[in-house]
Amino acid sequence: MNEDFEFSPGRKVRDTQDHDLALVEASLKFWCAQDVEATLSTYADDIVYHVYTFQQPSPQFAELSGKQAVRTLLYDILAGFDYLSYASDLLELREGVARVQTRFVLRHRESGESLCGSKRQRMYVSNGEIVRIDEYHDVAMVDAFMRLTKSALR
Repeated sequence: MNEDFEFSPGRKVRDTQDHDLALVEASLKFWCAQDVEATLSTYADDIVYHVYTFQQPSPQFAELSGKQAVRTLLYDILAGFDYLSYASDLLELREGVARVQTRFVLRHRESGESLCGSKRQRMYVSNGEIVRIDEYHDVAMVDAFMRLTKSALR
């Protein structure tokens, strides 16, 4: 595995539910390896995936429900971006809720522009599956990048 793609369980993980911890760690490792199907294997069939820019749902994604919708999103992300660096840290897992911070550098394939930033996720685990993910991005960064890539394509 490329050293620029990593997962770190972090020092702040505090949870006695080893199976939830193993599930979340596996999901993060699979996505760091860009393995969509393995990532999806950790999700419930009726997973709900929210992408937020600040506190509002993203107009590009809003809410996705079900594995097929999430599968399409994940493959679209990989088709649209080269992952130059991607590192996730599991900050905490408590009572079935994992808090994750990810730092990334992505290159938009079509425009060649790079997006450098971070995101936060809350992953909710129930009955041995990830049932919901809330993903938070910096609204100003995402909006500026979207404008930049659109202008680069003109």
